[in-house]
Amino acid sequence: MIKSPRNCIIVSVLTLLTLFFSTTIYTSAENDSSGSEKKAAPTKPLFSSYDEGSAGLSISEHFYFLGIADMHVDTGRETKPMEIDPSSIETGTPRKNDADEKTFNKMLGTIKNAISTRRMIKKPDFIIVLGDLASHNRCKELAPDDLKKLSIDAVKEHLKNCQKITYATEIKNNEDIIKRNVTEISRDEETVFKTLGETFKDIPIFYVFGNNDGLRLVEGPFKDDTINDLKGPDLPESPYEIATKKGGWKNGFLSTGLICGDPLLVPCIDPIDIKDDDNSGSTTFGYYSAHLKPKLKLVAINSMLFSANPKNKAPEDQADKQLAWLEKQLASAHDKKESVIIATHIPFGKNVFDKGRKYLKEPYQTKLNDLVVKYSKNITGIICGHVHYEELKIMESQKGLEEIIISIPAMSTAEGNAPGIKEFHLTKGAFPYLSEAGPWKIDNYQTLSFVKEEGLLTLNRLYNFKDYYCPNNKIDDIKELDICNLDAPIETKIAEQYTMGNPHLDEKKLNPVIGGVFIEIQEKVKEGFRKLGTFFAKIQFSSLLDTLATFYS
Repeated sequence: MIKSPRNCIIVSVLTLLTLFFSTTIYTSAENDSSGSEKKAAPTKPLFSSYDEGSAGLSISEHFYFLGIADMHVDTGRETKPMEIDPSSIETGTPRKNDADEKTFNKMLGTIKNAISTRRMIKKPDFIIVLGDLASHNRCKELAPDDLKKLSIDAVKEHLKNCQKITYATEIKNNEDIIKRNVTEISRDEETVFKTLGETFKDIPIFYVFGNNDGLRLVEGPFKDDTINDLKGPDLPESPYEIATKKGGWKNGFLSTGLICGDPLLVPCIDPIDIKDDDNSGSTTFGYYSAHLKPKLKLVAINSMLFSANPKNKAPEDQADKQLAWLEKQLASAHDKKESVIIATHIPFGKNVFDKGRKYLKEPYQTKLNDLVVKYSKNITGIICGHVHYEELKIMESQKGLEEIIISIPAMSTAEGNAPGIKEFHLTKGAFPYLSEAGPWKIDNYQTLSFVKEEGLLTLNRLYNFKDYYCPNNKIDDIKELDICNLDAPIETKIAEQYTMGNPHLDEKKLNPVIGGVFIEIQEKVKEGFRKLGTFFAKIQFSSLLDTLATFYS
C-alpha cells in the first residue's frame, strides 16, 4: 500500500518522538585514560557514547558489567597473606598465593569503594564470576592402584601431608581425605558466595563453574553424587547447592534468583531443568542461559565437560548434550536476532603454557570453532577465566577475524600475575528505528590491577582496549581489531600486559614457559592466507614461531 504524504509525516513525527523519549542522549565525556596508567584515578568516566567525529551527541543504549575470576580463596590459611606482586609461578600444593580470606575481603571492598565513588568504575548492571572460587589446596585421593604401589611408610607420609594441606587434626584413610577435601572446598566456596552477595547487595551476580570448583575432584563433575556415599555429616554435592543453602543466593547461578518471564525483567535466568526440554539449562551439569538485556543473552557453559585434561572423566553423552544445547541457543539467537555473550571458565583454543596443547578435547574444540564461525554475527564476545593472566585470543577463519576471546585476570596471584578485574562497556545503536536497532557490541573494556602502596590496597587502570590496541582508528566494536593500525605486533602488545603489571615477573622471564599462542586458526584456513598477517612481524616470543609453524605443516 502506498502511503500518503500526510501519513508519512505522522510516522516521521512519531518516530522522532519515540527516539526522544525512549532513548538516552549522552553528552560528551572526555576519555581520561592512556595506554598504561598506574597512578592517578580518572575524575571522569572512562567510557562515553560521545563520538568526536559527530556533532557531539549520539543516541544509543549502553551499560557496564564487571568480570572477576579465579579468586582461589583459601579460608583455612591464617598465615602470611597473599603476595600482590609475586616473584615466581607456584606449582604443587599448598599454594601460598591463593587468596587468604582477609585479602579477598579487602579486594572486594576496594572494588565496592571504586564503584561508590565512581572515580574508577561505573556501577555495573551485573557481575559475572568466571569460576574457580576455591583454593588449589586439596589432597590427592589414594586410589586402589596407588595403595598397591606405595609402601606403608609412603602412605603414612601422604596422610600426614594431607593433614597439613587440608588443615585436618587427623587423617587415617582415603575416606578421611575425601571428607576433608569436600569440607574445605565447600567452606571456600560458601565464603566467596556469601561475601560477594553481602558486598554487592544491589548488583546481580552470575556464576560460571570452574575446574577447581568441583567439590571432590579438580576437573570433577558439577554435581558429584558420590559424595552421598560417604559416612558421617551431610556434605553438599555441588556449588549450586552451596550458593543457595549456605551462600545466601536465591539461585545457584544468579544471586537474585530472578527467572525470565513476560514481561522480561533483566537480568534474569532462563527456566532451568524443565522436564524433557533439551533447551533448558541444568543444575546437574552446570550450564544455563540468561537474559542480560532485551535482545542480549548470556550463555554459560560447563567447560569441564569438554576439557582435554586427563583428570576429566565426564561421559561423552554429557558433553554431547551440552554441545547440542549450545548450538540450539545460538540458532535461537540467530532466529530472534539476539546477541550472545558466551561465558566459559576454560577458554577455547591452545594453552599458552603448555606448548600449544589444546584446552578442549576433540571433536569438541573443532565443533566449537565451527559454531563460533557460523554464528559470529550473533556472538558479541567470549569471556573466560582459568588462565590467570591478561590474555587475548584472536579466532580467525578464511573470512578473517571471527571472534576475540577475552580472559578475565585472576584475583589470586598463585600463577605469578598481579591480581585484577575487568570492566566492560557494551553499546547498541538505536538509530533510526528502535525496533530495528543493531546488535549489542563490546565497545571497550578496561583492565584494572590491584596495587599495594604504603600498605594500602588500591585499584589502578592497567589499560583500556581502544587506547591500547586501536589508538589511531575509531571503532565501536572490539571485533574490529583487524582494521586497527597497531604500533607493534599483536603478540608484543599482548605480552606487555600479560602479567597484569607485576614488576617482578615480566614477559621476558616467562619466555621459557610461554608458547605465545594468541591467534587461533580454524583448521580449514589455507596455507598463506592471513587477513591478520601484518601482526606477525618481529614476534618477540622465542618459542612462538615454532608453535605457529605447526599450522603450516
